[in-house]
Amino acid sequence: QPIKINRVRFINNSAPISKGGALNLQAYAMVFASLFANNSAIEGGAVYMGTDGKFLSTWNDFHGNEAVVAGGAISACATEEDATCAGTVHIFGSIASSNRVTAPDGERSGGGFLKSNGANVECRQASLSDSTAAGLPSSIGLRFGNHQMHDVTLRDNGTIVLANDGVLNIYCSPGTFEAIKKLDLDFSGWTVNNHPNECSLCEAGE
Repeated sequence: QPIKINRVRFINNSAPISKGGALNLQAYAMVFASLFANNSAIEGGAVYMGTDGKFLSTWNDFHGNEAVVAGGAISACATEEDATCAGTVHIFGSIASSNRVTAPDGERSGGGFLKSNGANVECRQASLSDSTAAGLPSSIGLRFGNHQMHDVTLRDNGTIVLANDGVLNIYCSPGTFEAIKKLDLDFSGWTVNNHPNECSLCEAGE
């Protein structure tokens, strides 16, 4: 059975030598209508998801969270070298702003808001703004996996960084395709499908 969290304020939590300032998930967690603000950790300033984790985030807000190496607000196995995440990250109806990563992380760099290493990410009706990684614009960093963006708005510093290879499908999200940056690596082989006028699949979800 999944862990269910509803209407909780996670504020000013810290994991200075660990991962996940507010939550460290090794199983399935569902979080609803909650606030993650000013949390910090080495990785995953607010939420860290382990290799077998699964994270469903519905109508949550993420503001001012900070990580040292990856995933200012959310990390899914971002710095793992020997394994990638087998789980999924679902983000429905979230507002995220001013999340940041303070130090670069080599070829896994990026992800001021979210960094995923293998986990499939589905993002619906989300507004992401003013997130940075090592001082550079970065909202989302993706490494491997099969991902979907539906009705996603990227504002200030809204870059999406793609590394290695994977698939990204974008629906009803004008400007998102233009915000993509592929790392300059020989093995960066992504398939990106952009459907800016296809909005029939963009309901908020669960």
